[in-house]
Amino acid sequence: MRYTLFFILFFSISASAQDFGMVLRKGRTKHINYLQFDPMMIKYHDSIYRGRIFRIEADRFLLDTNWHKIEEIQAVYDFAGRSFVQKGAVAFPKAGLFFFVITTINQGLAKTRPLLYRGHYMPSIGLIAAGILMYPFQYKRYGMKSWRLITIPI
Repeated sequence: MRYTLFFILFFSISASAQDFGMVLRKGRTKHINYLQFDPMMIKYHDSIYRGRIFRIEADRFLLDTNWHKIEEIQAVYDFAGRSFVQKGAVAFPKAGLFFFVITTINQGLAKTRPLLYRGHYMPSIGLIAAGILMYPFQYKRYGMKSWRLITIPI
């Protein structure tokens, strides 16, 4: 009896908590759908917020612990389909630095060639440069001048 009442109360709260979803659209074309517990990154009042959506209402939504009005959002950032670029922007510079340190230590211990050998530091520079070049392409920005974020009932 006690568990039945708990499940009824839990499911009634969770069912009423997600009455709305959000859609990013341009004209008639729907682009991105956002539901409760989806990750989202926005520009709101010249500050960037990133987190999970915990509640969506008709004119505002709860992103982590802050409520944001939909009309005041300046941009929405999308990370979908960019996991290689996201991981590469962090992993490539680390790999280049690691390779440089290991080969320099190896050359110092072996004492067969100069400490900085061109065949070793050029790949390191290439990996670091690749990671730095990937960094700006981690997300796609949708400005609210041509795009609209609207709520729809689910």
